[in-house]
Amino acid sequence: MPQQIVNSMLTHSFYLKPGRDTSAPKTSVNEYRDSLRRRNHSFDRKSVYVVGAGGNLALGVFLLEAGAARVTLQDPFAPNRDVLAMRQLSEQLLEKYFVRHGNKLEPANDNLRIFHGSVAESAQDSPLSEDVICSSSVLEHVRNLEQLVSSMRALIRPSGRMVHFVDLQDHYFKYPFEMLSYSSAVWNKWLDAGNHLNRLRLHDYQRIFNKHFPETKISTISALPEAFSKAKARIRPEFLTGDDSLDATAIIKIES
Repeated sequence: MPQQIVNSMLTHSFYLKPGRDTSAPKTSVNEYRDSLRRRNHSFDRKSVYVVGAGGNLALGVFLLEAGAARVTLQDPFAPNRDVLAMRQLSEQLLEKYFVRHGNKLEPANDNLRIFHGSVAESAQDSPLSEDVICSSSVLEHVRNLEQLVSSMRALIRPSGRMVHFVDLQDHYFKYPFEMLSYSSAVWNKWLDAGNHLNRLRLHDYQRIFNKHFPETKISTISALPEAFSKAKARIRPEFLTGDDSLDATAIIKIES
């Protein structure tokens, strides 16, 4: 399907479901904030960097309203979904943070930045510049997670904190473990979608983050033991650890 049509379907939530940062930015900000608070951290007067932000500028506004001093919404693929921001923000907030050009929004101040380059570029241009890095339903789409995590390590300050929500399910959600039934050759050539699912499991994320950060905690947000039990006989052995409670994990939260 042409990317322009995909972007329109995501913007209007027609058949395709965008991530939470895009569809429910206020909920995302509240969950990021709650996670930081439990670690004695906050957005207050911090520089916040959102990886794969999804194009909804309302996310940046809610982060600034939550106390952030500066917000960067990074996404090399998603267009600015101005229609969502205009739908989700009050007129007061729109006037406070944007200059309107018809149906387009331009940030009024440099405390809200839209960046369509890579995290590696950000790390090269402004190393050790961010206090908080976060994402929601993004890391499962990354082809080279090791490289991304390394770039985030170069971008964040030593005192900084990261919060990432990762969806480990097949994104044809009716069959959440179906993607684990195929070899790499078959998956990569015939079945993987344009937005790519890397099929990494919880222990893979733990290993990669442990390599780059001195402290990483991964929590299970949800698990699907019944669906996993039904699919287990078809799942390839490289995706199984022998611990069904671990292998049935559907959504995780990574804190580093």
